[in-house]
Amino acid sequence: MRLVVILAMTILMVACGPSDPGAAAGPPLVNEDYQIARMATADDVLIIEIDATAEVEPEAVARTLVEPVTDRYPEVTVYVRWPGTDRPTVKVRWTAEEGYSTLVLE
Repeated sequence: MRLVVILAMTILMVACGPSDPGAAAGPPLVNEDYQIARMATADDVLIIEIDATAEVEPEAVARTLVEPVTDRYPEVTVYVRWPGTDRPTVKVRWTAEEGYSTLVLE
């Protein structure tokens, strides 16, 4: 499992571009609004869990994270955890066939 997480993080980091912010080709992994807490892959699905540090638009954040990896994964799920909560509260799912869908978790 640990190897899968390391592999997923490496793929996303490569897709996001170089570590020099001035030359970045993709989204930053950490910024003022959110940070990636966990990533994993299972059955060709990339799962990303983020901790929001501010009010963010979940689908906009998901699009930023999904776009660089659409050629590698047929499905990506992004879970958003709001500040002060211990579980994800929004799930944004992207598939190559259906596009984006958002679900508020209770």
